[in-house]
Amino acid sequence: MSSLKSLKIVLLISLVFVILLTAGFKAQAENVAVIGFESKGLPWTNDVSLEKEIIEWITNQYTDKLAEEDVANIVDRSRVQEVLTQLNYQTGEAIDLSAASQLGRLLESNLLIVGNIEKIELTKSAELSVGPLTFSGIEADVKLTARLLDIISGNVLANFTGSGNATETGVEISDVIGVSFSEEAFADTAAGNAVTSAVNELIRDTVNKKESFSEGAKLPKIEPIEAEVVAKVGQSLVIDKGINDGLKKEQKGKLIRKVEIENREEPLEITLAQITVKTVDENTSLISVSEPEEEPKVGDIARFEPAEDGIKKTIPDSIETPGSFIKEIKTPEFVIYIERVTKDGSLVTVHGTAEAKKEADLTLFFPEKEFNYYDHKGRRVVTDTEKVSIGSVTDSTYSSFQSSNVANLTETILKNYPQSISWSFGDVPEDADHLARVQLYLSTKSAGQIEITLEKLSLINKF
Repeated sequence: MSSLKSLKIVLLISLVFVILLTAGFKAQAENVAVIGFESKGLPWTNDVSLEKEIIEWITNQYTDKLAEEDVANIVDRSRVQEVLTQLNYQTGEAIDLSAASQLGRLLESNLLIVGNIEKIELTKSAELSVGPLTFSGIEADVKLTARLLDIISGNVLANFTGSGNATETGVEISDVIGVSFSEEAFADTAAGNAVTSAVNELIRDTVNKKESFSEGAKLPKIEPIEAEVVAKVGQSLVIDKGINDGLKKEQKGKLIRKVEIENREEPLEITLAQITVKTVDENTSLISVSEPEEEPKVGDIARFEPAEDGIKKTIPDSIETPGSFIKEIKTPEFVIYIERVTKDGSLVTVHGTAEAKKEADLTLFFPEKEFNYYDHKGRRVVTDTEKVSIGSVTDSTYSSFQSSNVANLTETILKNYPQSISWSFGDVPEDADHLARVQLYLSTKSAGQIEITLEKLSLINKF
C-alpha cells in the first residue's frame, strides 16, 4: 500500500513538473502577429468590398488555425486589427519596413507574418455526362504564400506556401461572383473549399518550419529615461538629461520621489505630479509640473517612457501631421503632405496625408489612361497601371473590368480627421532605387486641378 502511495506521489510530482515546464516554455515563446494577406486585385471580382471580405476571411482562418498549433504565441486577431485600423492600414496593402517596425512595436512582437494571395481563379469545368444527363460547373484554383519577417534585422526568416483546388457542378461562375464571404453557404462552394484547402496546406507548411520562429532577433526592452532634478527655476525644474539621452520637447512623464524605508531593500516610490519637457538642449531640460501633490525639490526623479525611433508607445486616435515630409501643398481647404515613396516589385506608391481646414471634397486622379514618369536613369516610362486611395477607399485600373477608365477618386474629408492618401503606378524598372521625376494630380472645389511635381524621389523597398 505504501509503495502504491509513493508511486502516486512520484507521478503527481512528475505531472506538476511537466505542467511547469510547459508553462515556462509558453511564457518564453515568441510573440508572432499575423498582419494579413496582400492582394493586387483579384482576377475574378472587381468588387472592392468583396475583395476585402475575402482577405479578412483568409486572414482569420490562418490566424485561428495557427493559434491552435504549438509554434508560438499568436497575437490576438482583434488586437492586430485594432492597431491596423488606427494606423490606417488598408486591407490588402503591401507593407514596408518602416510600417512593419511600427506595427511590431505597438503589438510587442518582433515577428510578423505577411501573406500574399498569389492566385484565386475560377474557370469553367469540363462537362460531365452521367447517363442521359450532362453537368457543367466551375473549377477553383487557389494559391497562398506567407513570409515570416523579423522587424529587428529586416530579414525574411521563412517562406510558406499552400494551394487548393476544388470543382463544383451545376453552377455558373456568375452565380459565385456575387456571393459574400460572410454567408455560410460560401464555404461549401468550390471557391470556398479551395481557399480552405490552401489555408490548411499553408498551416502545415508553417508548422513544418516552426524552428524558424526561434531564429529572429529579440525585441529590445526599452527602459524608461530617468533624470534627476538639479535646480528649480520659478515654477519649473531643471533636470540633468536632454537630447543626447532621448528626450524631446513636449515629451510627458512623471515626477517621482524615492523614500527610504527601514527594513526595506528598495526605496518606496511616490508619484508627485505629471511633467512636460518645455525646453531641451543636449544634456539638460527644463520641465513644467502639473498640480504637484507635494512641493518638488532637488533630488526628485523625472521619469519618461521613451518612444524609440519615433514610434509611439500608444495608438494615436487618428493620423497626425507627419513630422517629416517630401513636399507640402496648401489649398484653401486642405494641407497635403507627401511623405514617402515605396516600391513593391514593379509598383511604386506615393504616400501622403490630407488635412482638411474645413469639410471638403478632395479628388485624386491620373489625367489619362497612359501615365508617364521618368525612371532612375531619366528615361520616360509609360504605364496604364494606376491606382489612387483616400483612407480605405480605392479606385484602380488594375482590373480588366475597368480597362477603359483612368483612376479617379473623390472623397469628403472632415476637419480634424486627417486621411491617408496615395497614388500608385506600375512598370517601374526592377533596379530602380529612385525616380527622376513624377507628376501627380489632385483637385479641390476652390483650387481646381493641381499638378504636383516631385523630383529625385528615393524608393523604400517593400518586404
